[in-house]
Amino acid sequence: ISGGGATFRAQMNPTGQGGLGAAASMRVGAIGLLAGISGGLATATSSPTVEAYVHSSTTIAGTGAVQVIAGAANSAVSDSRGTGGGLVGVGAAVSIATAGGSVLAHLDGDVIGTGGSAGAASISVDAQSVSTSRATAQAVSGGLVALTGNNSTSTSSPTVRAYIAGTSTSRTTGNISISALAKPEADAETRGVFGGLIGVGGSNSTAAASPTVEAYIGGNASIHSGGNIALSATSDVQTAGGPT
Repeated sequence: ISGGGATFRAQMNPTGQGGLGAAASMRVGAIGLLAGISGGLATATSSPTVEAYVHSSTTIAGTGAVQVIAGAANSAVSDSRGTGGGLVGVGAAVSIATAGGSVLAHLDGDVIGTGGSAGAASISVDAQSVSTSRATAQAVSGGLVALTGNNSTSTSSPTVRAYIAGTSTSRTTGNISISALAKPEADAETRGVFGGLIGVGGSNSTAAASPTVEAYIGGNASIHSGGNIALSATSDVQTAGGPT
């Protein structure tokens, strides 16, 4: 590939498009003379694979910037509610939301000009992920004996990698930057309501944000920069908007 600059981009739900993902909702109600038993399960999973790369068999010889960019903004939202009423009322709700997937940006090929000269003014390899999981569970029961049970589990665990592979030989007149950024958020909420002469309620909420974020240069790569070489791998809190 020859010319000025070159940009290779893969994007899911870019900024301004809402970062839509997976949603699940469950509503169940049961009323009986002797026993009313209801249970609801809602599961939402959003795990995209977004990848931008330059293949190992590709050579780029240009005069401008070479950019490899991958970004994703995904969400998983689940909401489960159960209601039970009767002499014995049992209400149960289970909600599970998982936002994961992989965002990968990598340069496997060469960026080099004729006779080993510079093949670009600069190189940037950038991977970004904004992942949100939210699980809500609510159970309501009423009767002489009222039992409620709620469980909500929310997990945000994206994998974000930006790298120059060990197969690459690259030379620039300016800077080389490799950046991986994850902004995960996980929220879980449970509510239990019971009414009766005897009431027993239990609620459990589990939320985990556990991204894998890596930025690196492969062990056998040959990299020559006329400026600075910068690598960063960061996990941060979310702000308004998604990956750019």
